[in-house]
Amino acid sequence: DLAQLDLDALSRQVAVYDIKSQLRVSNASVFITGLNGLGIEIAKNICLAGVRSVTVHDVDQTKVATLEDMNSNFYIDRTGEDPGANLSAPRAKLALERLQQLNPSVPVKYAAGPLIGDGAGEAKAAEEGRSSPVDGHDVVICVDLPLSQQLALNDYCRETGIKYVAADVRGVFAWA
Repeated sequence: DLAQLDLDALSRQVAVYDIKSQLRVSNASVFITGLNGLGIEIAKNICLAGVRSVTVHDVDQTKVATLEDMNSNFYIDRTGEDPGANLSAPRAKLALERLQQLNPSVPVKYAAGPLIGDGAGEAKAAEEGRSSPVDGHDVVICVDLPLSQQLALNDYCRETGIKYVAADVRGVFAWA
């Protein structure tokens, strides 16, 4: 709805796209898994774009962020005498509050756990009624997952009509 858009805040985007495209962006619910350096940059830009909602996800909720994560994810808190002491949770959980502060009109939620289930026959997951944290989202962005999980998630998204994007960085080279 055009009346709900903050045209002052989104004026640059409306100038680049058009109002119709911005309305489509504003109605999108985006799910992002893998908040490494590339993933956090994508999450930042998606939040600033003014989407309807963003969900950030960690596959392994028992794996806490590392110093490497802190060096590439600028939304992990670095304050205090020992910045490493802030690494007490998964990457997405640590970045959640700061992502929310970027654009208060975009709700940012946290999800954790397996993306689709037990890994067996993922392409048939939708037919069998299995649920996933990606359900209810319009777009899934996958970063920093092994290829087998990317392919399974892609199959699930195709079966359920969710748009899917995979991206990763290997040193100075990237692909999307």
